[in-house]
Amino acid sequence: MSKRSEAKQARETYKAAKAEHNRRFNNADTDPDSDEYLESHDAVADAGRRVSWWRRG
Repeated sequence: MSKRSEAKQARETYKAAKAEHNRRFNNADTDPDSDEYLESHDAVADAGRRVSWWRRG
């Protein structure tokens, strides 16, 4: 896979992970210290590390 394809895939993975995290946890009764929240947050952060900050949009 080319670097360009890998970068595009990384952006898509990050956007999907962030959208899923926001869908599940953007509400008033979310406990930011719960294991499920922290696991999801860490997954988004991990996906974000593979994407340039200006491409995260």
